[in-house]
Amino acid sequence: MGGALGLLAFVALAGCGGGSSVSGGTPTLFVSDGVSNRIVQIPDITQATWTPLGTLGSGVDQFNRPSGVFVDGSGKLLIADTNNSRIVRVDSIGGANWTTYGALGSLPTQLNLPRQAVETTSGKILIADTGNNRIVQIDDITGANPVVFGTAGSGAGQFSVPTGIALDSANHIYVLDSGNNRVVRIDDITGTNLVTLGTGGIGVNQFATPMGIFVDGTGRIYVADTGNNRITRFDNMSGANWVALGILGDGPSTFSSPNGIFVDSVFRIYVTDPGNDRVIRTDDMSGRNWTVIIQSTDTNHFSQPLGID
Repeated sequence: MGGALGLLAFVALAGCGGGSSVSGGTPTLFVSDGVSNRIVQIPDITQATWTPLGTLGSGVDQFNRPSGVFVDGSGKLLIADTNNSRIVRVDSIGGANWTTYGALGSLPTQLNLPRQAVETTSGKILIADTGNNRIVQIDDITGANPVVFGTAGSGAGQFSVPTGIALDSANHIYVLDSGNNRVVRIDDITGTNLVTLGTGGIGVNQFATPMGIFVDGTGRIYVADTGNNRITRFDNMSGANWVALGILGDGPSTFSSPNGIFVDSVFRIYVTDPGNDRVIRTDDMSGRNWTVIIQSTDTNHFSQPLGID
């Protein structure tokens, strides 16, 4: 694994903008339960129904350290099956029409420890190909017309351990360049109008091995700032109106290596907190109505949950 990937082995990824369905004002959540090698569906925050998919392995209905999960507009799931170096698509949590793309390697048609996949409104799939320090676009889950952007490094058009990927309403691409402690925004897979924000640190416009990213309907950007044990929000790539929530801990308004982040249609924030084996919901960036959805003492529990959508 080596270098930065070894450093990030525990905090293996985050989630980002998708289309989880909303019923009665509460979204149906999908969480990648990393150590348990499964995806879990939670239809509300009461824990009344817990529906898992997956066991350890590399076959059908199997995962090896799944990380990012994304729900498209029709309810299909895109799952980054990280240690199998592939992307999985299923129609639902039942696993119908299980389809995979990818195998370990560095060719345009191959992946290396991918940590997130998202889908544009036109159906193209974008992948954070973490171990290859690049992003990959394919026309659909068959892998047609692969296009690669990025090489290893810290300059323009370069990445170091890209982990999160998100889209705004115009399908502009936001990449969480974790090893460089920054967010990179491009118009499309060609890299047009590349803009970066962030340096290493704990201050404003700074990150420490950030792992999860989400863009809400107004264009605001949310980051799970993993190494700083906090989440941040800012209006745009200028960093305007930067606000942060969280310190290290296991109580209210605290996190331990937050990874996945998702924001629902009424701007409530959901965060996977793998160091505490729990998922958190808060009404806003003040931590108001802090709610622990699942924790290790519950009958149904997570073991290092990573992605959420």
